[in-house]
Order: sequence, then C-alpha cells, then structure tokens
Amino acid sequence: MERRESLETAARILGLAQSRVQELVAAEQDRRELRSLQCDSIPVDRTRAAIAEALARDPDRTIADIAGWLEMQQADFERAFLGKGRNGRAKRRVTVANASRLMIALGRAPNELEGC
Repeated sequence: MERRESLETAARILGLAQSRVQELVAAEQDRRELRSLQCDSIPVDRTRAAIAEALARDPDRTIADIAGWLEMQQADFERAFLGKGRNGRAKRRVTVANASRLMIALGRAPNELEGC
C-alpha cells in the first residue's frame, strides 16, 4: 500500500497468492480506519468548561481544592485540565481517562462530559 505497488507486484515480491495479498490489504485498511476512529482524548476546552461550571456553582471552591481532590499540585492540574502549558505552549487535549477522573472528582458522571 505504501509503495503503491499493484496487487500482482506485491504478491510476487511477498511470494504470496494475489488473493492473500488482497485480504491483507483489506485487513490493514480496516485496522487503519479503526485507529482513526479511536477517541482516546478530548479537547481541553471541555474540561476547562466543566471546571468553570464547578467553580461558578460554589464560590468557595478553588482550583487548588479540585487539584487536591485529584492528589495533584495546582500547577500540574492547570497544565493537565486547563491547557496551561510549559514554555508558553498550550495543551490542547486531555486523555479520556484523566477527564473521567476529573468528572468523578467534581461529583459528576464521566459520561456527562462529551467524549468520555
């Protein structure tokens, strides 16, 4: 596929029947498509919004409180969930596992956050 060889040429190079090469190509295309559909991270804007909502609901709650619930330092929490990156590089995505942990810490179900 990557070398753009014909099925006949690929079968000859690999020493396989052309039908077998065709099966392998189809399987590889399926694997690549499934990998492209995998959702293992979400935009940081979603966790940022969930945090803002939680802070708005309880004026006494702070980012440090939420970070503590996750046993994180506030700076690490801000990098992970608010997108504040090191060296001026903003983080744009949060893993689904971390976003789920955040939602549980906020007393909400992970599936309330789109993508989790």
